[in-house]
Amino acid sequence: MSRNREGTIKVMLCDDIKSVRDYFQKTIDAQEDMEVVCAASSGEEAVSYLADGGELPDIILMDIQMEEEKAGISATQKIHGQYPGIRILMLTIHANDDLLIEAYLAGAVDYIVKDVEPQTICATLRNAKENEHFIGSIIREKTREKLNRNRTMEISLMFFINKMSKLTNSEWRILRQLYEGKKRREIARTEVLSEETVKLHIRHILRKLGFETSREMVDYLKKLNIMVYFDWEAVQGE
Repeated sequence: MSRNREGTIKVMLCDDIKSVRDYFQKTIDAQEDMEVVCAASSGEEAVSYLADGGELPDIILMDIQMEEEKAGISATQKIHGQYPGIRILMLTIHANDDLLIEAYLAGAVDYIVKDVEPQTICATLRNAKENEHFIGSIIREKTREKLNRNRTMEISLMFFINKMSKLTNSEWRILRQLYEGKKRREIARTEVLSEETVKLHIRHILRKLGFETSREMVDYLKKLNIMVYFDWEAVQGE
């Protein structure tokens, strides 16, 4: 039953586990300035409740994984598109960075771990309601870290693509075989070269790409997954 008091924070719960919904509802309804206006058991139910004219909440606590693995993210995207003024906080068992960032991009502003203390739940809800441009500090930091990692990876990738363009066709072929885990003897047999000549080629490759050892070079190139960017058919012959 709605309290109909000005300033009351209206909350929708959305979780497929009844005990979780009951815990959050008990915690929220015990507060003088909060009430639960809907407790949905799926993302689809939450979307339907709003589409059917249900009382608009100020905040939605949305589980990520319900009827489908990312049901909460899908529901968040739909609700945020229709009702951008509703603050959506994700409920999660543990902080999965990729899922949380995906939820943030769908429109969520923060998340709450399900086993958090009641006072933390209430403080987070009040903070989300009172701050017009609220974005949770943790999800904001995770997003920044992810963007920085992507930017660093992109710079590294472009840097090494440029360096690798300086390799000769013979060096390319030898590098590819090193990447595949082949030893100098195998490479020499394939390239019809002496092992000493292969060794010399490898020294040239290491110098051009800036590595001390073949192992260090191969590990780093695999980390960048750089080999998918090149057409190996083009360097099969000189």
